[in-house]
Amino acid sequence: MSKNKDNRTDDVITDRTDLLSPAADSVLVQPLKCPVRNLAEFVHKRNGLGSYSSDPISGKEGIRLHKSFYHRLAKHFPDNEAKTEVNLKAVWYPGQNGNPTTSFPGLEISGRADVILYPRSPSALPIAIEVKSLHDTDIEPPPENSQWAQAMIYLWLLLESEPPPTLTSQSELTCLLAFVNRRTRNITMHRARFTYAKLNQWMDQTCRTWIRHATRLSSHLELRNASIRSLNFPYENIRLGQRDFMHLVMRSILRKTPLFIEAPTGIGKTVSTIYPGLRALSEGLISGCIYATAKTSTRYVAAETLRLLRTQGLILRSVILTAKEKICSYPQHY
Repeated sequence: MSKNKDNRTDDVITDRTDLLSPAADSVLVQPLKCPVRNLAEFVHKRNGLGSYSSDPISGKEGIRLHKSFYHRLAKHFPDNEAKTEVNLKAVWYPGQNGNPTTSFPGLEISGRADVILYPRSPSALPIAIEVKSLHDTDIEPPPENSQWAQAMIYLWLLLESEPPPTLTSQSELTCLLAFVNRRTRNITMHRARFTYAKLNQWMDQTCRTWIRHATRLSSHLELRNASIRSLNFPYENIRLGQRDFMHLVMRSILRKTPLFIEAPTGIGKTVSTIYPGLRALSEGLISGCIYATAKTSTRYVAAETLRLLRTQGLILRSVILTAKEKICSYPQHY
């Protein structure tokens, strides 16, 4: 994202013409809902999984940092009335008409904006501010695409729910990113400007990207659940104790209670845990399953069990997480 000398950001509006292809308009039968942050990060997050401009902090510390910024709003924006923690919600529809269709009833987007500035001048337009926390560092990192996206989505939601009478397609809009340093409490502001037409175009592309993912995920889940329901136990004979083992696992899932089982090696604990877990997954009782092992050898057993189930028709996405010291190219760091 480039900036001019006046700190103005010109290219926060991405051009993704591929999102306007027919494949993006897949048919959906049920309304979709998506929080602002999920939408922004899924579509616009770039680089690695981490972030050097902000990181997880405790809830109490986050509240203190935000309040320290809120208390200085009147000083920084004397010509505006500031409202904090503003709940916003609007529905996006594909196409230029902005209406629901029989194939797609809309995408409901909701979230809570950190700050909305309402100008006292009747001809001016509101401004959305997204507040983020900075590391205890003197190095100022550049804003991330997903952070700009949050601010821009909040501004779009505001204009959809409360359209100002002076708003036109060529109206120039503004959103701000405010970074609060944890240690010094200093505030760094970044500004982006774009027209209302550009914002609508960007929002259209953003929502189409998310919907494309949602439709593909929905199709995969249908195939996955159907394959699990038709999946038989992978072995011809059930060993002594395995049936009771699986019943206990399923009961623990249904009751949402912990289950501790001590059993000797060789009775089939791995498959007796994974098989009922998959059944629960197909029925929507759980959203995922984590199989943690203490040793590499038992990890191999779990991976082999999934491989065996896949040979019998299981359709499942899985990932094996390995300790960093075992996969790092520089083991001396560990």
